[in-house]
Amino acid sequence: MHAAAPGLLPPVDRAKIDRTLADIEAAAREGGWREAIAKVAAATGLDPANMKTESGVTTVPMTEDRAANMTYYLTNDVSELRRSTLGHDEVTIAARNTRIIAAAGADSKDAWNHQCGTELAALLDVPLTEFPGGHNGNTAFPRAFAARVHEVISLTT
Repeated sequence: MHAAAPGLLPPVDRAKIDRTLADIEAAAREGGWREAIAKVAAATGLDPANMKTESGVTTVPMTEDRAANMTYYLTNDVSELRRSTLGHDEVTIAARNTRIIAAAGADSKDAWNHQCGTELAALLDVPLTEFPGGHNGNTAFPRAFAARVHEVISLTT
């Protein structure tokens, strides 16, 4: 499962990302996904003008269905992320019986979601596992990302 956990961030950083996510959600509600996507890119460390991919990757076009899904995500799921209560206590309890791999995209070091991974790694006292790319690593680097998932799963089973 992939999840950024703002509740792991220090209070000042959590407040900042909450404002950013609220801005993204409001932009999506007012103007749809197109109005919000630049804000999403900025928040997750992506540069739409310089999107790196591995060789042979074709970007999937934004179809009407994908646009509807993106708008739904930005106007519904983002608010759930803002309300997330997943924090240090919940992670500590879950780690007793669940294997948790603290991970983040290698190209998103300045983004809040990478910071969540770093905070998770510190809480669990494990190294941060980095994956190719940034927030979109699974689609921009599908082969390298899959190989890294296989490697990480194989090392921890």
